[in-house]
Amino acid sequence: MDRRDVELIVLRAMNRACTAVDALAYRPAVVRLTRRLPVLWHCQLAEASMALDDRWGAGYWESDTAPAAPDGLCEACGRRAAWLTVGGSYDESEGEEDRDYLDEHPVHLCGWCQLDLSRRPLDRAGLDAILADAGERSIGWRWHWRPMP
Repeated sequence: MDRRDVELIVLRAMNRACTAVDALAYRPAVVRLTRRLPVLWHCQLAEASMALDDRWGAGYWESDTAPAAPDGLCEACGRRAAWLTVGGSYDESEGEEDRDYLDEHPVHLCGWCQLDLSRRPLDRAGLDAILADAGERSIGWRWHWRPMP
């Protein structure tokens, strides 16, 4: 086993450990219970793994089989690491009538928050309302109680 193999093992292990913590820390009930606390977890192990990968030049995070990389905090819930981007696909060749607010203002989301785009945002205030709604839905839960027959 050479040095590159060891580096890749370390980078993979750090990412797996990050994923294991995410599985617990990002659950809606945990996020809801800890939302008054400062953000304690936002994939620091994955970020450290990416920094080590840059330093070592292993190429783990740049390969075609690389896992999704965290990109700051989710703009909807503000508690989880953002992995997904919605919008940001504005092409100047499109006409003015085809432009959308999200095309020029991409939004970074976690895997739990889903935007309700049935009402398209026309400005920042509209987008903020949609983001707030998505954040509340991602950390909320409803009890479904049915009486026994």
